[in-house]
Amino acid sequence: MMRPFRHLFYGLLTLALLWALPSIAQYGAKNGQWRSYGGELGSTRYSALDQINRDNVRDLKIAWAWKSDNFGSREFRSETTPLYVNGVLYFTAGDHRAVVAADAGSGDTLWMYRMDEGERYRQAPRRNSGRGVAYWTDGQDERVDGTKGTIVLPGFGGGANWESGAADPETGFVYVGSNTAPTLAALSKPDPNQPNFVTSDYAMGGGPGIPRVQGLPLLKPPYGRITAYDMNKGEIAWMIPNGDTPPAIKNNPALRGLNIPKTGSGSQAVLLVTKTLLFAGEGGGGQPMFRAYDKKTGETIWETTVPVGPVQSLPMTYMHNGKQYIVFATGNAASQTPAQLVAYWLPPPPPAPGARGGGPGV
Repeated sequence: MMRPFRHLFYGLLTLALLWALPSIAQYGAKNGQWRSYGGELGSTRYSALDQINRDNVRDLKIAWAWKSDNFGSREFRSETTPLYVNGVLYFTAGDHRAVVAADAGSGDTLWMYRMDEGERYRQAPRRNSGRGVAYWTDGQDERVDGTKGTIVLPGFGGGANWESGAADPETGFVYVGSNTAPTLAALSKPDPNQPNFVTSDYAMGGGPGIPRVQGLPLLKPPYGRITAYDMNKGEIAWMIPNGDTPPAIKNNPALRGLNIPKTGSGSQAVLLVTKTLLFAGEGGGGQPMFRAYDKKTGETIWETTVPVGPVQSLPMTYMHNGKQYIVFATGNAASQTPAQLVAYWLPPPPPAPGARGGGPGV
């Protein structure tokens, strides 16, 4: 006699949770803050800030850069996404995953904390800076947790992987970066001479790799793409390649004399959506470009070359002292440029003759 009641109870509980979820965290980052990895607890990666819009995005310039050179072994790829809480950026850096607090207006380091992990660090299979921290408050006490992890499904990179996507609660559009990167799964005997040696009979890896045809990928392009889904209609609104055609493809002798459309980079786009624009970097392994797209059509409104390297982390945005900033992590192993955070802003107009100017944070 209890079973029907139990089913009814669980059904009502499920409906209550579904009813409550939209009111909890599905409306984007608020008040110019960025307090969660995805902007807010719904992880929409949406901000209603529109100081930077399609009319002035062409005027974006680098405001400051924070470098990770002195945080452990040199790291050339960083996937950390900062949090912005009340004027301060919090993020991780270096292979010890130090927690760093920096001034949001100037990039100046305010403080750093690093746990001495001892043997755990020496045995760690992934020695990198991670993807960021978590913030908690009950309205009085505040904490920053540097042990936040990420669950990746379906694995082997997947379609969207940890880069996930971005959702616009005002229009009902969802934007997802995905790529075509076939993986050959294989098992091999672990090599005890490798730094990340694991004590097991077999470990993943060691396969012959995916064959290529005359130096070209086996599968047809686009190799990476950005797709906009109209959730109001359950339809794909548009799909564009993730960037231009990479030089290795464009300059391949087998394609000489052919006019091929953009193939996109074989990387997963990292996205940020605001009230007026969709911002995208090509992701790790892509070209060093940062772009602003029209949210309705996918048209490129603005693009710039990032002087350091490709955009490797999920971009975030915040409002500080009346100015909107967009921040992401970048680095470049080819040029031996260690990972750093780069902030873009709309610089103030030049001062009138005889007046004194100011920079970020002034």
